Amino acid sequence: MADKNNILEKLDGLEARFEEVSTLITDPDVIADQGRYVKLTKEYKDLSDIMDARKRFVACINAISEAKDIIANESDPDMKEMAREELAENEELRNRKPATEQITVSTVSASPVVLFFPIGKATLDKKELTNLEFYVKHAIKADKNKTFTLIGSADKATGSKELNQRLSEQRMQYVYDLLVNKYGVSKDRLVKKAEGDTNNRFAEPELNRAVIVE
Repeated sequence: MADKNNILEKLDGLEARFEEVSTLITDPDVIADQGRYVKLTKEYKDLSDIMDARKRFVACINAISEAKDIIANESDPDMKEMAREELAENEELRNRKPATEQITVSTVSASPVVLFFPIGKATLDKKELTNLEFYVKHAIKADKNKTFTLIGSADKATGSKELNQRLSEQRMQYVYDLLVNKYGVSKDRLVKKAEGDTNNRFAEPELNRAVIVE
């Protein structure tokens, strides 16, 4: 009983962290910090798997409790026998050693990265260049079969549509050239798209001065 309570207490603590991470990965400030965002998305995936295991563990514990109750209080021999079988099955599941050797390391390739540009500029600062390099190493090169789309964007709160379209194209091309020429990413794996200011995804204008890699 003590072991069971100890496990549940630990899982409850992880559940609280899971809820916290679920909120953090939708926070624009976190999305803007791509190093942190990528780490959190991986943690979210890992915690999701643990939460699924928690549900199965709790269901198993409840089934054991119900089976013991039937064995103690039921008068029908057939019901008692069924309960004994269910009890044995669920106790085996409860005590089974997790097959950790079968767990694969997840990648972050499924998560998009957003690279932010200064207003009116088509080059990245050192922080965003670091975020791009991190993403190349841990996402693009981790999933060699995935094709990535580069989406250039400009905020509609400033500049004309013509200027914003040109700026989004320049930003997208800048990131494309870095990926191909600096990091050796095959052109066949990259799709180029420039949206101008036609599809601003964020409420804050500065967050739409960006290239999204997805």
